[in-house]
Amino acid sequence: MHRSTSSLLSRFVVSPAFLSRSAFRPSNRYFTASAIQFHGNMLRTNSLSPRLEIFDCRGKKKKGGKSSEPSSALQDMAAEGVDMKYLEEKMNKTLEYLNNMLSGLRTERLSPSLIENVMIELPAKGEKAGEEKKKKKKKGGNLVPLRNIADISIFDHRTLVVHPHDEALQKSIIKGLNTAEGGFNPQPHEGQGIKVPIPKMTLEFREQLEKTINKYCEECKESLRRVRREGMDQVKKIKTMVSKDEAFRQEKKIQELLDRMTKAVNDRTAQKIVEIKDIQ
Repeated sequence: MHRSTSSLLSRFVVSPAFLSRSAFRPSNRYFTASAIQFHGNMLRTNSLSPRLEIFDCRGKKKKGGKSSEPSSALQDMAAEGVDMKYLEEKMNKTLEYLNNMLSGLRTERLSPSLIENVMIELPAKGEKAGEEKKKKKKKGGNLVPLRNIADISIFDHRTLVVHPHDEALQKSIIKGLNTAEGGFNPQPHEGQGIKVPIPKMTLEFREQLEKTINKYCEECKESLRRVRREGMDQVKKIKTMVSKDEAFRQEKKIQELLDRMTKAVNDRTAQKIVEIKDIQ
């Protein structure tokens, strides 16, 4: 080992200049790819045989860096295209929401559907119904549609009656109906649940209903646009893995889906406005 090391060292002139920093720079013509690291004092005459270690000067790959290879999920998406079925299902849920909300607005015939979808906020556990909480409650808390907690029937040609499944929820139901769109004025009726008189269709009330319908329409169209953006984001992720023509086709399919669903929202809204205007 000593002889082989000495013979290797004999090929080099060991000098302070050799051991200087400049000799080990990657730009040095003798050490562009690797360098010799000396362990022990080369200049001491009584030193043992020095040990040499060859190491790469180009450095190691940084840990924690992101792989340049696309994930298997993105590769599958690039091969199969954007999940149009998923996007369409989300948009259909928006249409279902619109239909439910519009069915709760006044029509020519008196029907439980006028109030069955009104959202009622249930009291929290350990809280008595109607009791005001000291701490501010988050908006949109424990809400359920009226049809889930009460039976609704027709009392007379101008009145609906609500029979709560639990009498302790009566105050919560009255509060929910008072704040709902439609101008309801619920009144507790001893032994007969809650009476809900349906207001006459005045010009002012008709205009109020039209504003409410248009508000639902805009909310739904904004929801559809959010789903479209979700689809476009999927296309952006796979643009580097597909051709420009394929990316364009995917974007076009998403836009066509949005246009079709937006038309359905507009048509349903227009239909409901006509119904409201036809009510005498």
